[in-house]
Amino acid sequence: MENDKKGKADSISDSLKRIIRRSLRDSIGVMGRQTKSKLPDYLIQEEGNCAQADKVRVLASSRPRNATSSTYQERTLTGASTSNARTCADAGFIDYQLSRGATLIAPVTYNCRFRHISSMASSFNRVLFSEYNSNQVQEWRSGKPFACIEYSESMGIVNAIVMQDPQARIFCGHNDGLITVWESDITRQDVYKHVATLLKPTLTNLLKNKVLLQRGTPAPAVSCLCISDDRNFIYSGLVDGTLQTWLIQSGKLVNTMCAHKGAVINALAMGSGIVISGSNDGTIKVWEREPHCTKRKVRHSLKRLYFPKVAVNAVVYGIEGSSMGLLYAGSSDGLVRCWKKSDNYMPEVMRYHQGAVSCLALTSGQFVFSGSTDTTICVWQRDNKAVSHTIVIVLKGHLGPVRCLAVQEDWECVSRVAGDRWVLYSGALDRTLKIWRVSEQLPELCRSFSY
Repeated sequence: MENDKKGKADSISDSLKRIIRRSLRDSIGVMGRQTKSKLPDYLIQEEGNCAQADKVRVLASSRPRNATSSTYQERTLTGASTSNARTCADAGFIDYQLSRGATLIAPVTYNCRFRHISSMASSFNRVLFSEYNSNQVQEWRSGKPFACIEYSESMGIVNAIVMQDPQARIFCGHNDGLITVWESDITRQDVYKHVATLLKPTLTNLLKNKVLLQRGTPAPAVSCLCISDDRNFIYSGLVDGTLQTWLIQSGKLVNTMCAHKGAVINALAMGSGIVISGSNDGTIKVWEREPHCTKRKVRHSLKRLYFPKVAVNAVVYGIEGSSMGLLYAGSSDGLVRCWKKSDNYMPEVMRYHQGAVSCLALTSGQFVFSGSTDTTICVWQRDNKAVSHTIVIVLKGHLGPVRCLAVQEDWECVSRVAGDRWVLYSGALDRTLKIWRVSEQLPELCRSFSY
């Protein structure tokens, strides 16, 4: 009897063990299947030929690269040309999920003949840019080379370019302190002639420059330029912290002030009756032109002072559209700061870049562009109700630090979706100029972009 009981107990224990093993095996299998299904798509997707695909799958992170979350989302790019979207995917241009309706088409690249692009300006379908260590300023129209401005080799390199209006004068700030003025010929728009130099070699200037040269101190270089909102004055920032005001009509210097003592003025921006200067000394100063000033004598008073406490490399100010009254500053700590009129000294901080922010570009729509020494260009989208910003695209086409940016409305779509589609120009130390097209609307609203 005892043996029978022991045998039954053993059989029961064996059956229980088998049941437990089976349940464990099943549970392990279920866990394995669940784990596999929860893996990100970029780990379990099968390899395929993008050239044969109708749609290109682009993996985009929903968080910055330095975030701890490993959650990824998938976005399908569709447009007028899948080859363009495929180029973006293969080159790894996109590091963020695109916002709804935002599209990106493959950039056009221009390889510089000399060195990197040192300055840039744009308006409507025109873009002007100068290459470092060359005596030329090139003009492109509608994405193609159009004209070339050649200046004397005795002049310094061009550090800054501004345009008075789309079809008028061009001002170039040089490394030797000169500001040259150029106009297109009446009969041939692709031919420019030198019409004036704001710093004319008068006897006083010659004696002053002679003394400076004897002391071994060169004339301070022009680092940045901007034109007043009424188009009557041009402001020049120098590397010694001096801010100069010139009367465009006569070309005379009407005001000189020490805006940033001993610090380089890296950027200037204009508003309604104000000029904004950002410098290496870690300050941003807003200067207001005093009323009842004559054209012969202009004075400015310090209206507001901001303290980012790091070198300010770029400033832009919104003067139209939804960006009106917003001040953006890019600094050497990799941050973009945005001030509103009502915020006084509490800016919104926009974080992404791993290197210093070297340049900014602002549209009248919802986009803000920031270029950095980490070779990336961030596209920020502004929420007009809350005046907050969200990063929607990261452009990764350059192989060197981004030096300058310029943005304008898309000349092909202005009449149809004005203010919704933009053409972005970017110049970097990799000796390339890239032309991007970014849209706030669905891609079928505009025809394809091709050269």
